[in-house]
Amino acid sequence: MSILLSGASSGLGRFLSESLGAIAFKRYSGPYPEKVKTIIHCAWDSKVTIQNEDYIFEAINLFNILKNIEHEKFIFISTTKVYTPKGRTLCESDSIDLRDVVGIYAMTKLLVENKVLAECSNPVVLRTSSLMGKYTNNSISSLSRGGTARLSADSIMNVVLYEQVSAFITKCLTFDVNGVYNIVGKGNFNLSNITG
Repeated sequence: MSILLSGASSGLGRFLSESLGAIAFKRYSGPYPEKVKTIIHCAWDSKVTIQNEDYIFEAINLFNILKNIEHEKFIFISTTKVYTPKGRTLCESDSIDLRDVVGIYAMTKLLVENKVLAECSNPVVLRTSSLMGKYTNNSISSLSRGGTARLSADSIMNVVLYEQVSAFITKCLTFDVNGVYNIVGKGNFNLSNITG
């Protein structure tokens, strides 16, 4: 099974590349394969800052390069940040108004989600909460290494492990699943619960 994976140099993408035996997509070094069985799109352009006016353009451009590679399934790693916080459990079938989405990162993810669902073969969108794993570099991993983070003891978190995302992707591939799915932990916790 040939899997082409964007974002294979760090974080979740690196983990998925190793665990699924995926071929790393190298954005700036083509040539790109003409055909693969599955594309997993994890990459997010770290060279373009969120303040940069080209942020949305770069995300759409990368998506267009990937979608033009012939594929049987396209899996996009998104975020639960696309939901407008409403103090309730959020569901994949919730209608999301782009005008209510907070921040350009979440807005851009939602725009790419919609393109994936409309333009790709057998699309899967995985909306993940905070990710943790072997190559994580975020506030929680910084704290676990004795570092600091701009969070308070009252910060509410929801975490999903790289292994859980990989297991769900494997099920999507094995059972030919498509659609939109939230990949989140069973419940939220306060940072004070883990820092003592």
